[in-house]
Amino acid sequence: MFHNTGPDQLPGLIVMELADPSRNTLPGGDLDRQAERLEVLFNATDEPVTYQVADLKGANVRLHPVQANSADRVVRSSSFDAGTGTFTVPARTTAVFVQAQKTGRS
Repeated sequence: MFHNTGPDQLPGLIVMELADPSRNTLPGGDLDRQAERLEVLFNATDEPVTYQVADLKGANVRLHPVQANSADRVVRSSSFDAGTGTFTVPARTTAVFVQAQKTGRS
């Protein structure tokens, strides 16, 4: 799924979501028992951007461990505010965020 589409989209920002919910009923079922979804933000602008995904308010979302532990200080400064569901990504940066798998599967 792609966010940031339509007449109100922010130019220069692509927001892509890859979902693997624990309730996945597709063949193969739950592909990653640690991740519920990935949010990938491609900021091609010369300025930092913020982008809200309302469905992620209160969610356990973190910068992907590979990027969080990277030598690249710029990508490490990417962030997510769970209180508002808002991502912040520096200029000319691609950031990958992981939402932890929800507990209490049915």
